Amino acid sequence: ASLLANSNGTRGFITYGYYSLSIEYSGRDGDNTTGFGYTGFNTLDVASPVMGQAEVRRLLSEAEAQLSPKSVEGKFDGKLLVAPGCLDNFLHYAISLGTSDSALIEKQSPWLDKLNTKVADEKLTVTANPFHKSIVAAGRFNGDGYLSEIQPVIERGTLVSYQLSQYGALKTGNERAKSTNSYIIEPGNTPLAELIASIDDGVLINQFSGGSPSPAGDFSGVAKMSFRIKNGKIAEALTETMISGNLFAMLQNIDGISSETVEDGGGSAPWIVFNGITVS
Repeated sequence: ASLLANSNGTRGFITYGYYSLSIEYSGRDGDNTTGFGYTGFNTLDVASPVMGQAEVRRLLSEAEAQLSPKSVEGKFDGKLLVAPGCLDNFLHYAISLGTSDSALIEKQSPWLDKLNTKVADEKLTVTANPFHKSIVAAGRFNGDGYLSEIQPVIERGTLVSYQLSQYGALKTGNERAKSTNSYIIEPGNTPLAELIASIDDGVLINQFSGGSPSPAGDFSGVAKMSFRIKNGKIAEALTETMISGNLFAMLQNIDGISSETVEDGGGSAPWIVFNGITVS
């Protein structure tokens, strides 16, 4: 692998024919600095401008607004607008807790015996698709050595497959997953600007910092590099703000999905608005 570096310290590796870049960033004005955020992407085109990839331009531009953050007073239940880069984290937690080997073998999954049952809002469709046109960093074989295939996981809110290895399939009596990476979350029909305008009180979250959710999906952590939304507009940046909820309840309480998506070379995701999140 060849190490590439530029003057501001971002770096990546060329492996398997694609370029992978991870970026840590912060805002600074004199001695006033923000916390660190992170983003990244994979691409086949090394010459393409970094600022035009994935969410890089938006997140770096928002870092300046993070120099004067405010904390939430009190506690309220509101809506959570999850940006694509953060949505990927929440989704992976839910799929792992609901469909993985350990969750099903140990019978801890909230989706145990829920195949072909509605487990999420019908607006949600998730497919493991390493052959999607936007994917450049995909596994063509799974961990058991089988060729990967397109694998729907959730179709219009209905759970249609588990993400099991061959071992997990034999232990549980369910089918082995045909693919377990490169998740494509289907976009909705509502522009992002309209989603924001529909939120009276809520939070735009770009990054989540917290421990792993419980087996039942309960989570609590800090909203990082995030913003308050008031009366349909993005307001002040937030600091020391906690969010809590339940992953599986979130998936059943989707208020809207953006028509825009972000592709980072490893997956594709829109913005999603969830109801019933506690902010404090």
